[in-house]
Amino acid sequence: MKSEKGQLISQVFIYIILLVMVSLIFLFGYKAIQMIAGSGSDLDDLSFKNEIENDINKYSIEYGSSERKKIPVPNNVNEACFVNKDAIGKDIDAPYFVIKDSVKSGVKDNLFIFGSEPNTNFRKMFVGNVSIKGNEDLICIESINGRLNIGYKGKGSYTEISAWE
Repeated sequence: MKSEKGQLISQVFIYIILLVMVSLIFLFGYKAIQMIAGSGSDLDDLSFKNEIENDINKYSIEYGSSERKKIPVPNNVNEACFVNKDAIGKDIDAPYFVIKDSVKSGVKDNLFIFGSEPNTNFRKMFVGNVSIKGNEDLICIESINGRLNIGYKGKGSYTEISAWE
């Protein structure tokens, strides 16, 4: 009878260890999937930044050349704001505090992308020397159907940015 009781206790102990191990596997798997999904968003941001940066560099050296492009934006991006290269370090009028604060502080980031909650869901990056059509301090372009409609015009050492419908 003692051996049956000992076997029963050891079986319960084995089931508890098995349950803990399966739970840990699920937990680590869930975290790994979240990490992979998050890196996909980072890749979208990087691809978006690279496309704009390549366009700006291309047109900055081709004086007088121009093009209108529809650039796909990362998921959950509602708007992109470009800051004029000459506005860095100045106190500008901006629709979002993060832009105003960054520009005034002299941070060189000149592209700010915003999601549905602009005060908490934003990213900023440097994409090259840009000016804004009309010599404005900044331009914000809303995404339409997941794309930004951007006009580029080469100015020699920088690229002029404009919005188009």
